[in-house]
Amino acid sequence: MTQEKQFSLLLFSVAGSKYFIDINSLLEIIPYQAITRLPGSSERITGITNYRGQIIGVFDLPKILEIPEDKDRKNRIIVVKNNKEKFGLAVSRVFEVAYINKEAIKKSYGMFAFIASYKGEEIEVLNPGKISQEET
Repeated sequence: MTQEKQFSLLLFSVAGSKYFIDINSLLEIIPYQAITRLPGSSERITGITNYRGQIIGVFDLPKILEIPEDKDRKNRIIVVKNNKEKFGLAVSRVFEVAYINKEAIKKSYGMFAFIASYKGEEIEVLNPGKISQEET
């Protein structure tokens, strides 16, 4: 019996839209906390915050994804890692971890690693490496 390749993905929402992120890039989900805006920083960066004694940048996903501003209150920060870099993504809601079979995957573009079919929806999977590269 062969085992199908599955992806473990975290489902969350921002600006009223659902997205996935690969669970392997996830460090922790923390409550939304104080974020300090840095004068002169890119509008794509919400600011910085303290994460376990380290200062990390928090990205503004609506600006990065070029979607309308989030009317929902952000209540979580998804802390992710990309190589040795850590940063946060402020999100409205975190739903669940989904297990997606390889057959449910479609190629994608830009900020997205791929698109996954899940419960009748096509949901884009964010690529953390692309998000952090935007600012380098």
